[in-house]
Amino acid sequence: MKVTVIGATGRIGKRVARTLVEHGHDVRGVNRRPDRAAVVPAGLGLLTHAADTGDEASLGPALAGADAAVLATAPTREDPAAYLTQTASVLRAARRAALTRLVAVSSYVALCAPDGRTVLEAEPAHPYFRPIEEVYPAQAAMFRAEAELDWLLVAPPAELYPYGDVTRRYRVAEDVLVVTDPANPNFKETSVLSMEDLAAFIVEEVEHPSYHRQLVSLAY
Repeated sequence: MKVTVIGATGRIGKRVARTLVEHGHDVRGVNRRPDRAAVVPAGLGLLTHAADTGDEASLGPALAGADAAVLATAPTREDPAAYLTQTASVLRAARRAALTRLVAVSSYVALCAPDGRTVLEAEPAHPYFRPIEEVYPAQAAMFRAEAELDWLLVAPPAELYPYGDVTRRYRVAEDVLVVTDPANPNFKETSVLSMEDLAAFIVEEVEHPSYHRQLVSLAY
C-alpha cells in the first residue's frame, strides 16, 4: 500500500511512518520544513516531500498515486486558524487524489466529556490556549461535512505519553472521551495512552479500516 504521512516529522507522524514502513508499505512523508526531514528515523528509506499543507497544489505530488494518507499535523499558537485552512486544503487534495482512506489526528477537546458536556465546557481552557483548542471542534465539523472520502478522525486522550509499549489494550469510543473514572474531573489522570499505542491504532485503521466517517477516542 502507498501511504502519505502529512506531518511525518512530528511526535505522532514519525511513529506512524516508522510503523507503516516496518509493515512493508511504500511511505512518503510530508513536512513544511525540509530541514526537519532528519527527525524521521534514519534507515527507513522514507521519501520526504516539502509541501505547504495549506496549498492544495503543493500537496498534489505527495498524494499522487497514494492509496491512503495520514494527517498528523497540529495548530500553532502563532496562527491557530491556519490549521483549518490546512484541513480544507488536505480534504480537497485527498479528493483530487482519489484516496481510499484518510485518517487524521484530532484532539480530546473535540469530544464530549463523560457527563455529556463538551470537553471545552467541562474543562475550560486557559485563555492563552483557548484559540488553539477551539479549532478542533471546527476541524471535526469540516470532516463531518465530507461525504466523498472514507475518513476517520482519531482523538488522543487527555494525557499522551511517549516511549510506551504497543499493548493494544486501549478502549475505543465514538465522540466521547474514554476515561477510567467518569466522576473524576481531572481528565489527565483518567484518560491516558502511549504515543506508540496511538500510532499502532492509526496504522491498523489505515490497513484494515473498522471505523468510517467517525470521530473516535481511545485510552486505556
